[in-house]
Amino acid sequence: MTKTKSNIDGLARALLDIIRKEFGNMVPIKREITKEQAEKVIHENDWSNIFSQSEVCGYGVYGERVREEDGKYYVEYYRGDSCD
Repeated sequence: MTKTKSNIDGLARALLDIIRKEFGNMVPIKREITKEQAEKVIHENDWSNIFSQSEVCGYGVYGERVREEDGKYYVEYYRGDSCD
């Protein structure tokens, strides 16, 4: 194995450890939203009235999606576990 490949393997391993740690600390959230909010996301890709500024800029919002279930609309996402 060459030194360059070994260095890349080490970097990849370190990155994977960081990703596992970060996603292991994510908080799954499911919250009801209005039909109007859901339609703005679905038709206009407008998430502006779904998340607060502290969620987006502080905690971080990841993997967001909108779902309809039994006539109600929900946003499901992962949020970071600390507001840093």
